Amino acid sequence: MERVLACVDHAEGTDGVVARAAELAERLGGPLHVLHVAPAEPEWVGYDPGPKSVRDDVAKDLREAHRKTQALAEPLRSRGLEVTPLTVQGPAVDAILAQAAKLAADVIVIGAHRRGRLHELFAGSVTRQVIRKGDVPVLVVPAR
Repeated sequence: MERVLACVDHAEGTDGVVARAAELAERLGGPLHVLHVAPAEPEWVGYDPGPKSVRDDVAKDLREAHRKTQALAEPLRSRGLEVTPLTVQGPAVDAILAQAAKLAADVIVIGAHRRGRLHELFAGSVTRQVIRKGDVPVLVVPAR
């Protein structure tokens, strides 16, 4: 039984990532974890509670992200898959690799966006960094 970790960002291509991850989990006979990594809290919120409006906005965004992640899991459960939706905060690459280790994932399924060479040069790619820094096989699903 092998564990599959699907990484989603709720953007274009998310459905393809989830579909491929579900297909892989079915074939491997193991559980599927659907992970969304929400941005970390703003730096200036770190030491003080920050304004209530900021805390409320962050909490609202997290609830909405988790709701979307849970919604991805529901149809898969009806197919008989063991699915766990997860939403965590932090730097995307670090959070993905930490969850892969914590869950003892056997494979990571992640999407690839086409954003252009300038973006890749300065920002890099979460997918590329997960492949480079991780020690778990990665299945890359291109966004269409």
